[in-house]
Amino acid sequence: MGGGRLRWGYAASEEGPYHGDCGTREEAVAEGISEADAHDPVWVASGYEKPGHEYMPDADYIAEWMTDHAFDNGACPEYFDGFILTKEALTELDAALRAWAEKHVPWSGFWETSGCAPAECVREGRDEDE
Repeated sequence: MGGGRLRWGYAASEEGPYHGDCGTREEAVAEGISEADAHDPVWVASGYEKPGHEYMPDADYIAEWMTDHAFDNGACPEYFDGFILTKEALTELDAALRAWAEKHVPWSGFWETSGCAPAECVREGRDEDE
C-alpha cells in the first residue's frame, strides 16, 4: 500500500496505539526507547500518512447532502426530485474539493498502519525485579 508519506512510530504493544511521527525506523526506535518506561516493551511500525483530500467528501455525497438538507427544510417531494447534477458539474466539484484540500489540508496529520509490514518488537518487556 502507498499513496502517502511513509511514517514510523512506537508503542508498548503490537496492537498499539502507535505514537510518534518519525521519518525512519531508527528514529522511531530511539524515540520509543527514550519515551517508554525502562521495563516496558517497545514496538515499532510503519504506516502511511494520506493526503487530506482522501478524507474529503466527493461531489455525489455533497449533492445527496444538499437534497437531504432541502427536504429537511421544507422541500416538497411531490414537486422536488432533488439536486440532479450533470457529470460535468460533479467532475468540476470533485476537482474544486481536491484543490481546496491540497491547498489547505495537504496531509491528514495522522498515519495508518494498515497494509504495511508487521510491527516489530525492538525491546522486550522486563519484570521490574530484573
